Parts: sequence; C-alpha cells; structure tokens
Amino acid sequence: MSYTKKVTNILADTFVNAGNSGNTADTAFGATSPTINEIGRLNRAQYSYPFFKFDISGVNNLSGITDAKLVIPVTRAFAYLSYSAISAKVYRWKNEWNENTLTYNSSDLANYNFNRIDDGNVGTIITGDESVGSLVKLDILNSLLAAIGEGQNILNFYIHSEFGETGNSWAGIETGTKENTDVNKRPYLEITYSNQIPLLNVSLPTDNQTLSEGTAYDIEGSATDADNGNVVTVKYKINNGTERAIASGVSDGSTPLSFAKALTYQNKRLWDGATDVTGVDLAENTAHTLHVWVEDDQGGVSTEEVRNFTVIWNRPPTISGANEDLGTIMAPPVRTYTVTDPEGNPFMITEKINGTVIRSFPGVTGQEETVTIPHDRWIRLDLDTPHELTVEATDDNGLTSTRTFTFVRTETHIEFMLDFDNPDVEVHFTLDGMPKRVLVKLERYLPPGSEIEFVRVTNNAMDAEPTWEDATAAVIAGRGHLFTNETKTAESWRINIWVSIAKGTATERVLLNGYGGAFD
Repeated sequence: MSYTKKVTNILADTFVNAGNSGNTADTAFGATSPTINEIGRLNRAQYSYPFFKFDISGVNNLSGITDAKLVIPVTRAFAYLSYSAISAKVYRWKNEWNENTLTYNSSDLANYNFNRIDDGNVGTIITGDESVGSLVKLDILNSLLAAIGEGQNILNFYIHSEFGETGNSWAGIETGTKENTDVNKRPYLEITYSNQIPLLNVSLPTDNQTLSEGTAYDIEGSATDADNGNVVTVKYKINNGTERAIASGVSDGSTPLSFAKALTYQNKRLWDGATDVTGVDLAENTAHTLHVWVEDDQGGVSTEEVRNFTVIWNRPPTISGANEDLGTIMAPPVRTYTVTDPEGNPFMITEKINGTVIRSFPGVTGQEETVTIPHDRWIRLDLDTPHELTVEATDDNGLTSTRTFTFVRTETHIEFMLDFDNPDVEVHFTLDGMPKRVLVKLERYLPPGSEIEFVRVTNNAMDAEPTWEDATAAVIAGRGHLFTNETKTAESWRINIWVSIAKGTATERVLLNGYGGAFD
C-alpha cells in the first residue's frame, strides 16, 4: 500500500540572478520581490538560481519512501524566440544562506561544484510553454533520502538549470514564495512511501540513574504504528551489546502497544531474571547507555531513545569504628559496634577469637552490638601471646568486611575448674556414692613472690549451689582433704576442683603444668 505526504513548511526561499557580463550580476530577487521565485536559464549568460529550505522533521517517521518531488505551481512561464527548453535539476547545498541577503556572489555560485552535493536526482525539462496553474515536479528523492540518513531535519537545496536541446536555451517558469498570500501558489514537497515508521514513547527509566547492588532498572513505555496489521516489536540493548526484544504485537493502526521490562543490577551486570543481558562487567565511573527502539515487519524503525546510567559495584558492609590494638589486658575485652550495608543488602555478623567462631547471627542495620570473649574461652587463651578478636560482616553476595581488635593477655592469677564439657572428665568425676576424701596434686612451679591463693573442692558439684570447702592447706601439705558435706540435691554426686594461683610479686612466669590426685 502506498501513501502520500505533503510537506509545506518552507523555512526560506529566494533566487539569485547572474547577468550577461561573465556572471557578475549581484542581484537578490527574493529580497526585492519576495512573492516571486524564478526557475530557468536565460541565454547570453543569464541565470536564475532558486534556493529552498524545507523542514523535513515530519518525514522522519516514514519508511519505504519510493518517490519524492518538489512540486512547483506555475504562476508564469516564458520562452523566447526559437530557443530550446532547459533541464532543471535539484542539488543539495552545503553552506548556510539568508534569504534576505543572498546574492550571486555571496552564494559563490561561480564555484558551485565545490558547494553543492550531487545526490543523483533526475533533471526535469522545462519548456517555457507550461500553463499557468499547472504543476511542474522536480525529482528530489535521492537528496531527501540522503538528508534523512544523515539525521538532518532541514533539506537545503537549490535548482541548477542546464542547457536543453541546443546551446541556445531560454526558458523558465515563475512560482510563488512562502510569503505569497495564495497558498496554492507556494511550492511543496510530495513524498510517496509504503510504510509509516512506528513511534516510541519511553516513560522509564529516567536519564542519568545510578545503579547500586540490587537496584531495579525498569524499562517502560508504549509504541504505536499507524499501519494496521503491522507486526511491531520493541527492542533494547545495553551499550553496544546484544539486541533483545521487550514486547511484540500486531498494530490496529491506533492502539498503543504497552511494554515493560524489569532488569536488576547485580554482581556488576544487568539481569533479566536469570539472563545476563550485558555479557560483561559494567565499569564503575563510566557512562553506560540503554538504547530502546521499535521496529515493524515492513522495515520501519523508530528513532532510538537513549538513557544514560552509571553503576556502583557492590560494596561490603560497613562496620563502625576502626581496627584497634588494645595492648596488654587482664580482662576480656568488650567493644560495641554497628553494621550498615551501603546497598541495603541483608548481612550476617560473625564474631571470632583467633579464627574460632564465638557467635554468628543475622545483622540488623544500625543496631548496636557488643563483642566480648566468654569466660571459658578467655581463661584458655595463652598468656603473653598476641590474640585477635574479630567482627566479620558478610552481605548476601559474599562481600565481607572485618573489624579487628588485637591484644596480649596477661594474668596475675591462674584459675581453673574441671571441664565437664569433656565427656571423660564428666564420667570420671560423677559418682553414685558420696565421696568422703579427695587428694589434689598440682604440678607447679612457683617462683619467689607467687603463691597458691586457694584450692576449693566440692562433692556435690551437680547441685545448683555446690558446697565449696577450702582444701588449700591440705594441697600445700600434700595431704588429702576430708569432705565435711554429706548432702546433695542433685541425682548424683560429683567432685569439682577450683584452683587459684597468684603471681604476686614474682618476676618469673608461674607454671601450672597439670594436676592429679585421687578420691574415695
């Protein structure tokens, strides 16, 4: 199916004339007689060169253009004596010009070969016998297609008259200009095409978005195609990547085709569900582009809509404070902290001592937490040795940040009890009958100034409140201790030992290499 479009928006028109003395005339007839434009060639080196500027922005939505003419309503025709007809041909003009000041010299028509573009339009014969009111049509197809292909919205051209049948051509026509009050006397463009280019409206995304981890990047809008029955497909691509379809449908000639595509920025790329639509990592601090357009099945392609965006690569959670050396300490350190994630991603917090997990739990953004070392782990830390207490925060993409507190543990006392978390210890010291006596031996080195501060023992260690008895003197003397307690509330009897050795003023290290003993 063919359509015809009429373009009447003349932005500027005029003509210049060269006289019969070596083309030296300097006349701008368009300025002095603005309602008349002349096309033709006069013998004795007299030339009339009409200039036109048409607004062609309205034809950018046409595809399948098969013909284009400059249609000239004839207001006067002239031919002299026996001179022959002329051939009028349209050339695009490179330079800018002003219709009120253009002259033969200023337009540099003497050097027209350097200033015009020959797109290969076909010339039209003008005999000078054309009747008033008739329409003379000049071919402009190639020039129009070239201008559209270059993205031009203005078709800037002039008409050059060539010799006709002999070297004595003297014929021409006059027509109206854009100032002529009779619109029927004004030239216009007549364009024949087979398909209208579909139109695109992109409502989302907005331009210049910044995408961080997990951010949605929505593409939404509508497309219309005035040609009933055309299959319309909306497409997009990221940068110069793979073209992908968003939506497709058959046009009824008027109803918009709505489309929506939800992309997600994650792991340095844009994803459509599980599909990687970028194929490569998107660089930070770089302008990236989304291109959206619509095509129909007749070869029509809309103007491309472009949206710029930048990305921020996923960042690990942020732990408040700074790494810290706590120096030499005698008590378990206590530090408060908060964790936030720059992208708002979920995260886990893990607290460790020397790489061993103390606790791990889901973090809450901005909530104050406290890290410390439980007593049973604290007393097992080597003395006079560097240790690391760490807080790790890991987001759901695996990025981790760490806060580290270093310290050296020192003590003025050695203190211990039996470890009933050890099954062997638990079984050995848990009894059916009541223990009456216990012998405790300490393998120790006590330098001058140090002492055994106390040794306490109990035979009802499973009770909620065990009865502790002082066995210090017996241990120092190397004797057994006789229990005075004869009661329990728990199911079984159990012996426990509680030892404390004070370093005092000793300058050497106190050593406790082990313990032994017996009970009955």
